[in-house]
Amino acid sequence: MARPDGTESARPGPVLGDLVRRGPQGRVAVLLRHAEREGPNVERFVPVDEEDWRLTPEGEAAARQFGSGLPEFRTVRLRHTPKGRTQRTAERIAEGFSARWSGSRADVAGVDPELALSVISSRDDDGRRRWMERLGPDFFNGWVRGEVPADVLVPAPEAVGRLLRHLHAQLVGAAESSLQLAVAHDVSLFVVTEVVFGRRTPPRPWAGFLEGIVFEPAADDRLRLVWRGEERTVLPRVLP
Repeated sequence: MARPDGTESARPGPVLGDLVRRGPQGRVAVLLRHAEREGPNVERFVPVDEEDWRLTPEGEAAARQFGSGLPEFRTVRLRHTPKGRTQRTAERIAEGFSARWSGSRADVAGVDPELALSVISSRDDDGRRRWMERLGPDFFNGWVRGEVPADVLVPAPEAVGRLLRHLHAQLVGAAESSLQLAVAHDVSLFVVTEVVFGRRTPPRPWAGFLEGIVFEPAADDRLRLVWRGEERTVLPRVLP
């Protein structure tokens, strides 16, 4: 979420309200951007694998607030990318949830490399960096548009299909009244929303800190996604 001066707010995004309105029944997953980190708070191009800023004190507090604001799921399972800022976000969320709901369990399950979408999709790391330099701030839009060669980076629809099947499998195997929280980066959310919800001109604003996409299992092995009030239902196994 943005502050009046155009920088990003450390406060939890609207996905927390979506989860509160939904309640703790059933099975749900969220692909969540990490909490506020050090470094620039205005949008600028920084490759996700090039920096590992720490969370700000405001970010640490906001992640705990996010956890304490969650409904009383019986189980919350948190996974994160290899970056420290996503791990610390997951840990602070677990702390906040456990402090409020002593009868429930919040487990930080550790690293899930599938969540770092642009890194796990790389077929040529040197080539990916060259294309990052070539396209600059437009690199991820270029990936979605199909401008990055497939021998450098898995095409965006294929990468998103892989991630959605991964999240769907976690949901199918989860118990009732459970939340699967996947703490990742704005890049992963951007590519998923552009592929699933359709590209916009101009593009949608990127995800703010602690903003996320809600995933729920639907009939016939489908997956229901909710993002900023929009809904889509997809069949993950038929995506590229």
